[in-house]
Amino acid sequence: MLGPRCGDGATQTGAGEVCDAGGNNQPAATAYGKNVCTTRCLPAPYCGDKAVNGAEGCDDGVNSGQPGSCTTDCKSYVPIPGCGDGKVQAPEQCDDGTNNGAQTSTCDVHCKFKCGNGFKDTGEACDNGVNDGSYGTCNHDCTLAPYCGDGMTNGPEKCDNGATNSDTAYGPNTCTKSCAVGPYCGDGRIQSGNGEQCDSTLGCSSMCKTIIVQ
Repeated sequence: MLGPRCGDGATQTGAGEVCDAGGNNQPAATAYGKNVCTTRCLPAPYCGDKAVNGAEGCDDGVNSGQPGSCTTDCKSYVPIPGCGDGKVQAPEQCDDGTNNGAQTSTCDVHCKFKCGNGFKDTGEACDNGVNDGSYGTCNHDCTLAPYCGDGMTNGPEKCDNGATNSDTAYGPNTCTKSCAVGPYCGDGRIQSGNGEQCDSTLGCSSMCKTIIVQ
């Protein structure tokens, strides 16, 4: 019987899961919509989550349709009259004039601070609009917060071998792409897909093969 895992319908928060809809989890690469859970047991992006995702052109989490915000369907930004004149006027956060959006400016073309606008601008490693430094998200300065694959064991991770994490991990000291310890001969579970015939039982060899007594 399989143990607790992403996809069992129960949210294991200690393992980093935020949601788990069981068989209704949607593929992480394409999942979208409020209250949708991905096969990574993380919420899917949606219009209103303050991050620009997929086909969205704008998402400030407000989406009021008013100047300085986004349309209610997250398709586009509603311009602020006067943005680009070099004068900061509400609801502008900044205004560098013709330099808005340039790599040397901290202000984007919509007179919002680049870091925190929910869009990964040039020079940023990450921007989810919240940037609170929580595991798997972004830091306040738009650098990456600890995540599975950074080569350091953080948060709910059991291991992290960086670029060598693999979905086909097998053997001692291996790690999966979900930062779980890879199965190995001796873990007490038979991995038939990796050629094991037995594991840690009477009559089982150190190579997880059944010993045939002649």
